Amino acid sequence: ENGLSWKQWAWTHEEKYKELEKLGLASVRDWVKNGILFVCEGNCIDLNQAKDFIVERSKVVNLQSIAADQAYTGNMFTDLENEGIVMFKISQSPRFLTPFIRDFETDIKKKALFHQNDPVLSWMASNVLCLVKGNNLILTKQSKNTKIDGIMSGVFARTCWVLAPYNQKAEPTVEVW
Repeated sequence: ENGLSWKQWAWTHEEKYKELEKLGLASVRDWVKNGILFVCEGNCIDLNQAKDFIVERSKVVNLQSIAADQAYTGNMFTDLENEGIVMFKISQSPRFLTPFIRDFETDIKKKALFHQNDPVLSWMASNVLCLVKGNNLILTKQSKNTKIDGIMSGVFARTCWVLAPYNQKAEPTVEVW
């Protein structure tokens, strides 16, 4: 009624997972156990595994579209389009994202963005540093050992929802991968 509900699943790889454990992020084990963080073997995320998860989720939720920076999705972007999923190419340029980051921030301040107490998102939010360069905002991480991808995906998802031609008819729920 009063905002957007935000559900997300996070992905990492074994090397990063071990790194997070060494940094003292003990709750990372619980995230995996509770099915909100998936760990791929090796030193990179298996995009095919992520794609298969998205396709399966699209069969049980009202998935309307996915926003992504195509530069970082390999063939997954095209593969998901071939599965009939509407994909929005999002530019990570500060000039493009700044108005959407401002809207995202406004939603947070108005308490109109609900992430269902997701501990991964809470951790990522604590890692965000917002830089102001001229009229632009840039979201970056505070240190090399942290992650903010979930927050960026939330900005992307909200951007997609705003720009989607059917946003007036859409259910006010955004699922972020």
